[in-house]
Amino acid sequence: MIKRILLTGASGFVGRALVPALLARGFQLRLPLRNGAAFPDLPAGSETVSITDLETSDWLAMMDGVDAVIHLAAIAHIGPSVSDDAYERINHQASVALGRAASASGHVQRFVFMSSIRAQTGVSSDVPLHAGLPPQPTDAYGRSKLAAEQDLAALPDLAVTSLRPVVIYGEGVKGNVATLLKLARTGLPLPIGGLKAKRSYLSLDRLVETVIAELECDTPVTGPQIVADPDAKTLAEFLDHLLDLEATRTGDPRIKPRIWNVPEWLLRMIIKPVMPDVWDKLGGWQVVDMDRR
Repeated sequence: MIKRILLTGASGFVGRALVPALLARGFQLRLPLRNGAAFPDLPAGSETVSITDLETSDWLAMMDGVDAVIHLAAIAHIGPSVSDDAYERINHQASVALGRAASASGHVQRFVFMSSIRAQTGVSSDVPLHAGLPPQPTDAYGRSKLAAEQDLAALPDLAVTSLRPVVIYGEGVKGNVATLLKLARTGLPLPIGGLKAKRSYLSLDRLVETVIAELECDTPVTGPQIVADPDAKTLAEFLDHLLDLEATRTGDPRIKPRIWNVPEWLLRMIIKPVMPDVWDKLGGWQVVDMDRR
């Protein structure tokens, strides 16, 4: 039975939602936080541990009394400002070092690794995605996550579940989802009504439920799992969903964005030649096969 969990990345987007959910289920937590940072309102039995960085931490010493590990901490930003070496050191090697310590402890039962859909595929995919397909990451970030998955799976006496979430949304989200919401609030016209491509998205609540289910099930589901909401959406449908959720959460009137039905072929002609990556995100499909994920 799992009682105490070592959880990295507690102060991040997913961690801030996962910690209170785990505490509400009665788990005790050990939270490694950088440079003595604090986590508010931890109950008796849970604690923080000060670390300098992920690479040099004495993980084995932190495994005392720990039954499971949830590893969220990573370099999540994708872009030219992060070197390939940084992804390799933090997302791959540091993750495996943590796994080795869990394995060497002899008593850690489960290891939940937060990987990414980018370990499976690039920005878009012409075929429905499931974890049984050969992984085809297209950048250093995705390759670092896949390498960590593979090396963790090879560790002895450790049940490893690697979760591959698609784009996550929820309270406190940043990045492209936050930018989309910000643009909708401006009242400026958004030329996305003609985009036909659908993508799978993932609510933060569903991701938290998935992690907890992995801890509470009698037999862990090892290996990679893609995590997504049941229904894929076009970008306009996704924006409507986000605005509905925001209005429900805040109690404020629902924003009515100005959606223009610009033909997809015209957007492709304008955007793809100069910003092919942006076009892949706007006009490319990325749908999860929920029957085989």
